Amino acid sequence: MTVKGSLGVLYSAYKDDLINFKQFKDTLKEIAYRDDIWISGDLCMKVLDAASVLKKASMKSKNPNQ
Repeated sequence: MTVKGSLGVLYSAYKDDLINFKQFKDTLKEIAYRDDIWISGDLCMKVLDAASVLKKASMKSKNPNQ
C-alpha cells in the first residue's frame, strides 16, 4: 500500500481528471491560508507549480500546433 498525504491525494485527483485545475487550485489556496491545517503555504505553491507544468504539457499534447 502506498501512503499519500493530503496534497498527494489532491494532486492525484487532478492528474486522474477527477477534479479540474480550478478546483485543484482553489482547494490548495484554501489549505494554504487556513490556520487549522498544518500544511505549509510554500508546499502548496510547489504542488500547484508542478500541476501547472502538467497542465501545460497536457494542453500542448492536445493542441500540438500551438
